[in-house]
Order: sequence, then structure tokens, then C-alpha cells
Amino acid sequence: MFSVRNLSFQYPGNAHKALDAVSFELPAGTITAVLGLSGAGKTTLLNVLGLLWDGPVQAERLVYNDAAGRTYDYLHRGAYCWDQVRLCEFGFVMQSAHMLPHFSCGENIAIPLALQGLSRRERRRRISRLLHAADPSGELGRLRHRLAIDVSGGQRQRMAVLRALVHNPRIVFADEPLSNLDPLNARLTLDLLLRWKKDGLGTNDNNGRCLVFVTHDVHLSWQHADRFAILRDGRLDGGQVLSRADLAPCGGEDEIRRRMGCAAEEDEVPA
Repeated sequence: MFSVRNLSFQYPGNAHKALDAVSFELPAGTITAVLGLSGAGKTTLLNVLGLLWDGPVQAERLVYNDAAGRTYDYLHRGAYCWDQVRLCEFGFVMQSAHMLPHFSCGENIAIPLALQGLSRRERRRRISRLLHAADPSGELGRLRHRLAIDVSGGQRQRMAVLRALVHNPRIVFADEPLSNLDPLNARLTLDLLLRWKKDGLGTNDNNGRCLVFVTHDVHLSWQHADRFAILRDGRLDGGQVLSRADLAPCGGEDEIRRRMGCAAEEDEVPA
């Protein structure tokens, strides 16, 4: 899916490299946790991979391969319509929901579909199907016509997740999506992401869905991820993305904390 070799990134005017000679392969169908202390480069890595940074990057190799086998080379910025790649292939969930407050929840969810040029009728059909798959009880469906400003923070974040999923992306980048939520809403939000990863929330299209999430929560990452990108000062600890098999013999969660450079972390989402 992604092939990265010696990726370095430096913000303009900053002498410190946010990413420094990062190399890894990111296969399709995986859940990758990106971990590290504050300032380690976690969000920067997501922004570069997700095409949220429009400036140049330095790398020997930085490519994305889509489900149809097409290869997109990030080092040739003028060669592709990157807006379309980002719109059709990727979904994004941030710490804050970033909902348009005076749009309804349904209108917020529909934004990726509207940008793709789908008709209003098709947008409504897809949103109805997604809302039912996400919550057959109908709670989220009943919020569809309410303004985003009038629902709770936890409800907004779940709607933001649905906005990231409604166009059936191949990859979801989630940057600490649970950190502003209480334990109940954190569980509900995480459940949406995990169910999407498992079966596309009912689509069952097996397009090699991939979830990449940034977290400080070591316990959460060990529960759900199969790959671990542990960043320290812009570099991957150990020089690679690690598997569970790499970490389990050394203590799993404790080994992650050691590699992050901290003795212990409190869990953001209780088990």
C-alpha cells in the first residue's frame, strides 16, 4: 500500500527535522498504531502520507499503490490529481470533529460525496445505509437532521467518523480520535472504526482497508493494532515498523513504553 524509504521532513523555518530518514512498508489490510511522546513526529507522518501537506518532501522512495494496482509517486507532485487521490482513497478523523456547526449532521457526513459529484438522491441513500449499519438502534439516524452545533461532543465525533467512512475509503488516518472523549463515547467511536476495518460497515468489499491511528495510549494500541510505528525525535525506533511478534517476547506494552522513552502511560480508554 505504502512504500517509504528515507523519508525526511522539515517545516519551513525550523532547523529541527520533524521526520528523519524514516523507512517502512505499510501493507494493505493492517491496523497500524503510530506512537511516541509529544513532538515525536506522529501527526507529521500522517499529514505527509495523507497528502495534507502540500509542500515538498525529501525521500528516496514515497509511493502509494491503490486497490487497482496504480502507483502514485509522491515525489512527482505534478504528475497526478492529488486532490482526487485524497478524496477517493483516504478518510480522516482528527482530535476535534471539525464539523460545520450550522450544517446538519447529515449534511456534514455528505461532504465527501458532494465533492465527488454524487447526486443528492445518491448521497441520501448512502448516508441512510451507513447510519443503519453503524447504529441499527437508530440513535445516530435520529441526529441526522439536527445541526452539528446542537449535538454532544461525543455524537459529533461519531458523525465525524462516519464522514470519514461514507465514501468507502481504502485508508483511514485517525489522529488521536478518542483523546477528547469520555470513556463511553471513546468506546463507541473506536467501535465504528474497528467495525469499518473488519467489514466496511456492511459493504464487505474487501478492498484491503487499512487503519492508521495516532495515539499515546499504549494499552489501546496493543489491544487492536498489528503493527507499531514508534517514533522518537522523528525517527522510527528500531529503524522499522514493528509487529506484535517483534514486541511480545520483550513484554509487549512495556516494551512499547520503553521504546517510546517513558516508564508508564495512563490509558485513555479503559479496557
